[in-house]
Amino acid sequence: DGTLFGTLCAIDPAPQPDSTRDEQALLELMASLLSGVLQGELAAADAVRRAERAELEATRDAMTGLYNRRGWAMLLNREEERCRRYGHPACVVSIELEELKFVNDTQGNAAGDALLVRAGQALSSLTRGSDVVARLGGNEFAMLLVECDYYDAQVMLQRVQSKLALHDVKATL
Repeated sequence: DGTLFGTLCAIDPAPQPDSTRDEQALLELMASLLSGVLQGELAAADAVRRAERAELEATRDAMTGLYNRRGWAMLLNREEERCRRYGHPACVVSIELEELKFVNDTQGNAAGDALLVRAGQALSSLTRGSDVVARLGGNEFAMLLVECDYYDAQVMLQRVQSKLALHDVKATL
């Protein structure tokens, strides 16, 4: 049933005096104590895993796997503070898919979902590990480009447009 169990076993080929039976209660107490400590550690590790999973689910869009609005806001605030403190540049790109409603209405929600996933994959493929891509909701996406000045942003905008076109995604940047 998944419960934790263990065995405390001691074997000695030489005959032992009867007085060792007097220690049985102490051994059982120690085994119970060790079992309790182990169960506590396992429960604590499980609680940490559940908390990490809950945080991940709270900050990620289930369909695309990108950050959602909550995760975006959290990371944007951190990056804004970092930029203010160190004077480093960053760029925010706002992206709106043009045909999501049309695709949903004419081809169904599954086709619209596929369009969202394609867009998310295309945007993610362009970014570095330090950048952030988020689906803010509906047909809105955003990119946070860390250490990206105006000129780098212009190059990135061209790359975004090309990549989205390659994935048959029409969007306004």
